[in-house]
Amino acid sequence: MISNAVRQRLRTGDVLVLSEKAISVAEGQIVDEARISPNVTAKLMARIWMRFVWGFFLAPICHLSKHAVQRLRKYPLLEGAAHKQLALGYAGFLQAIRHASEGGIDVINVPYCYAVLPLRQPEKISKRILEVLRKDNPNDISILIVDSDKTYTWRGITFRPDQPASKEFCV
Repeated sequence: MISNAVRQRLRTGDVLVLSEKAISVAEGQIVDEARISPNVTAKLMARIWMRFVWGFFLAPICHLSKHAVQRLRKYPLLEGAAHKQLALGYAGFLQAIRHASEGGIDVINVPYCYAVLPLRQPEKISKRILEVLRKDNPNDISILIVDSDKTYTWRGITFRPDQPASKEFCV
């Protein structure tokens, strides 16, 4: 599908930028969180960790917007616990305690109760896409699979939350 969409447009030196989320969905890396039964840990994370620890202490320290603080203080208990259960099972405890994008799990711009997991083998997938594109188009091109995430700057130092399952690749 990608090749058909861009075949006539690519020129030597072009970089084709692809959304990790779109490819993840196409690869079946989507989870219906409504089908997840949260355990006690996930329920406590939604009720106490997200609403109170993040909502009243960590969010202000991290200078999150007033809107984000209010959302954290009203963190949804049932849906939030299911999401935390997914994060615990997929990425582990340290990623699950984050306030967003736990382990690269993405819930932005997907239908309600669905979550998109990061690509399992992004380098292999990008190489496969590039092989197909080069069959249809002999130009020397590159592919970049990207996912946006928040970065933080403090006193000239930039921090990016670790996402062990999600990396950006250029081939």
